[in-house]
Amino acid sequence: MFNIPKLKTPHLSPRRHAVMMVVIFMFMTLLATMAGIVQSSSLLSTTAVVVVSGTASVFLGTLVTAATRAYFGLIQTGRVIQYLGFWLATSLSLGVASYLFTDGATFASSLFGGLVIFACSFATAYLLEEIPWRGRTWLPMKRKQ
Repeated sequence: MFNIPKLKTPHLSPRRHAVMMVVIFMFMTLLATMAGIVQSSSLLSTTAVVVVSGTASVFLGTLVTAATRAYFGLIQTGRVIQYLGFWLATSLSLGVASYLFTDGATFASSLFGGLVIFACSFATAYLLEEIPWRGRTWLPMKRKQ
């Protein structure tokens, strides 16, 4: 269906990794809803927020990371830029979900909700070894000319 090129990646399969990250983000969004960080009035709006926010968080975060990497000519974006990109992407996706589902989804702060969901998602992904800890730097690395 999608023609994903073979990438040099520490993950076994880029497609599997993307799906696992979407599932993790959806699960953490659901937990945030159950904990009261994200409030929803109905099961339908909860489901919609979980699906929209979880999926958009991963794809927007990946887009921000890739765009930063391409624009600045980086070989690695570093954890700092990647984390900021995913946090902002998750916050934006919560804001979009709140706008789309105004009848049921409310957030005290999309920045705080995004931070909680992002942090819990990445922590879970590290614990499940979905994201490798070794071989990554905290700061960006410029591509050698």
